[in-house]
This record gives sequence, structure tokens and C-alpha cells, in this order.
Amino acid sequence: MLTSMITAFSTLAILTSQSLAAATFQTRALRGGVDVDEACRVQYGGNYRALKLGDYCDGWKCDVDGRHRGINMDMYCVSKYGGDALAKCADGWFSGVFNWECHDRT
Repeated sequence: MLTSMITAFSTLAILTSQSLAAATFQTRALRGGVDVDEACRVQYGGNYRALKLGDYCDGWKCDVDGRHRGINMDMYCVSKYGGDALAKCADGWFSGVFNWECHDRT
């Protein structure tokens, strides 16, 4: 009985924290979308291009001559919109690679 109560409270705490995190992003102002090709060029130089390797938000890599590197979406948003910008994959992590957005941090 005690174990099931602890499990229920733990589940409630996780769901509450996820809801609060989602609500925080919903109140942040949208700055614009993420140009993933541009993000690759900004981070690694003009020869890099975006390569879609998966269907979820982490499906992007920067590629040049078959060499893949990760993309820092926050870095792109800061370079494009200023120091208070951050990246968010809209509608959740599994929503798709084309859902990246830049928001403000306030």
C-alpha cells in the first residue's frame, strides 16, 4: 500500500513538473523558426549543410563530406535573435524535425 502511494505521488510530481515546463514555454514569445542549414554554417563554416537523419527533434546533424556533427540550436537562436533567445522543439520532442523554434527567455 505504501509503495503504491509513493509511486502515485512520484508520478504526479513528474506530470506536474512536465506541465509547468510546457506552460512556461507557452508564455514565452516566439522569435522565429530555426534555419537548420544556417545553423550549421554559423557553427561550423560555410561548407556544412543540414542533414536529416531522423524523424524526431534530434534528427538533424551538420554534414560536410560525410562527417556528421551535432547542432546547438540554442547557439543559433542566440546568434540570430540575441542573448535572451533559446531554442525549443515545438509540440514536444517527438513532434518532428521541422518543429524547431526560437523563443525569448522571459
